[in-house]
Amino acid sequence: MATTLGLLLLAAISAMLLILAVRQRTRLRLLQQQNEALQAEGQKLYSIVSHDIKGPFNRIFALLQLLQMNDEAFTPAQLEYLDRIYIVVADGQNMLRNLGEARKLNMSSEPPRTERVRLDTLVQQLVKQYQLVAARKKLTVEWQITAPVEITAERNFAQRIVENLISNAVKFSTPGKAVRVWCKEEASFGVVAVADEGPGLTPDDERHLFQRFQKLSAAPTAGESQTGLGLAISQQLITMMGGKIAGANNDAGGSTFTAFFAK
Repeated sequence: MATTLGLLLLAAISAMLLILAVRQRTRLRLLQQQNEALQAEGQKLYSIVSHDIKGPFNRIFALLQLLQMNDEAFTPAQLEYLDRIYIVVADGQNMLRNLGEARKLNMSSEPPRTERVRLDTLVQQLVKQYQLVAARKKLTVEWQITAPVEITAERNFAQRIVENLISNAVKFSTPGKAVRVWCKEEASFGVVAVADEGPGLTPDDERHLFQRFQKLSAAPTAGESQTGLGLAISQQLITMMGGKIAGANNDAGGSTFTAFFAK
């Protein structure tokens, strides 16, 4: 009799545990479905918002360029404000591009579609673009390319990486300083190095340099945004293409970031 009661009790406990386990799995499955639905909704919302924001940014940027073509119509103080607006708009465009790239990386698991890319040409184009932004901060952007450099990369990825490095150097530099860009071949890599004369990296910066949403301890010098995405995205993109990226302080001050693209 005691044995029968024990078996019945054991069966009842087992049944209760099974019911609890089924309920728990059902609850977890529902939570997962809700989470996936929220993520999909968030991605869709971001896509709509970013698309709607890009348009006004691009129009403001075009209007600024038209206004500055007629700079004799403005006082020096007004021209200074136009320069500040130009810097903020250019920074906003770069921020949107980084957010868009982060969204794509989160949604896609496909390998990059690589092709042969002239890295030296890409660097020259971006340097010329950022010379305009730098001039409005009283900075100079210098570049040195001694020979053509070809790499195997997805062109948009390579452009985003180099642009992030130049943008950061300009963002954290004070008036009167210089940003220097080199493009060269080194062993089996095409290399882009960007050096600035800014405040450099703190030990805490160096520990968390490529983490998402990890902002540098220094503040941008003209009110630009700082999302903490640029370096993290750059590292992820270049790793996907078989390359690497590194950042370090310079002996004379400032820092240098170097991207190694697989050839």
